[in-house]
Amino acid sequence: MKKYLLSTLLMVLICGFATAQVEFSEDFDSYNVGDDIVQVSPEFFEYWPGGNLGLMVDDRQAASGTNSLYHFSSTGGGPEDVVLQFGNRYDSGTFNISWKMYVTEGHGAYFNFQGQVTAGNEWVAQTYFGSDGVADFEGVIATTFPHEEWFEISYEINLTENVWALSVDGRCLASYENGANNIASMNLFPAAPTGDIAEYWIDDISFSYSEDAAAVNLDAGITQGSANFLGIAGNELSTVGSLVNTRDEVITSAVVEVNYGDLSETLNFDNINLARGESVDLVLSTPAELLAGQNEIDIRIVSLNGMEGDDVACNDRLVTATRSVTPAADKRVLVEEATGTWCTWCPRGDVEMKKLDALLGDLFVGIAVHNQDPMVVTEYDAALTGASNYNFDG
Repeated sequence: MKKYLLSTLLMVLICGFATAQVEFSEDFDSYNVGDDIVQVSPEFFEYWPGGNLGLMVDDRQAASGTNSLYHFSSTGGGPEDVVLQFGNRYDSGTFNISWKMYVTEGHGAYFNFQGQVTAGNEWVAQTYFGSDGVADFEGVIATTFPHEEWFEISYEINLTENVWALSVDGRCLASYENGANNIASMNLFPAAPTGDIAEYWIDDISFSYSEDAAAVNLDAGITQGSANFLGIAGNELSTVGSLVNTRDEVITSAVVEVNYGDLSETLNFDNINLARGESVDLVLSTPAELLAGQNEIDIRIVSLNGMEGDDVACNDRLVTATRSVTPAADKRVLVEEATGTWCTWCPRGDVEMKKLDALLGDLFVGIAVHNQDPMVVTEYDAALTGASNYNFDG
């Protein structure tokens, strides 16, 4: 079943204005198993420019009804490649889209949005879902997702104010400004992160567009900022993000709640006077330990300027994942850096060695192997070629 009303004018006679709206929904139940979606619904779906292979309607999984759209690739992507057109290129007004996905255990998935009516000219968003259960909404947020069950992805996009709100299963994960801030289509391309095989289904796609858009004046967002959520299990986790003023109204006070494992802490900020673009770090009163493996961290704004809520609710909360490894007993990470006083670019290598030292602490053993300078040890130097270069032994 589908519904599609392109540029329909809803006349509001009392107010004397017209609003252009677009609506679309598709559950794939009106097609036969094995149908190429482009062949049976060419008014909405099309092949990627230059392509001729579409995605197949399938009945092995369905979020509703009996059918869905099957994606599989063991070749790094494709060869099927389909574009769902949104009817136009939108750069103002409000655009909302949602769909459901089912990813099989041990596999990955992918999607992207295009910014031009002719696909292949502008990627405005893309996401990889890994076999490890991590979804990387590139440039926005990394979070967990389930395998072997249906989950819903939705975007509420205020193009006039450039506010893109991303949710998974009804829970808002991030609200952000998009450098492109326009949208024209969705690319349905079976792909997965490097090394993964793609296998997944998509069902119940719907989108809508309206020329209307709400004004945004007061808004703060939670971002990852300088927080580092990768490292060695047991390392200190102190800074967990930033509170950023994204709009013109000055933020004078805020209350932020942090939940991570057994930790629950409320951070209070008074007289901060944040102008647009300014931020304050979210620092725990007592550092937490980075938990082993992959764990969710949940940070949310409780109040802003003494009031609950602001003009954009979605970015009031950041839900992401920390990821860490547990070192093997009695093991260290040995890194040999090829360098030399003559090497003008080698100070970059020293910067990276210091980063590894800060990340790994006592587990890090760094050695600077000098070449063709007064500090050279010839026997040692012979094992390395090129500077700046590294050898790792974990």
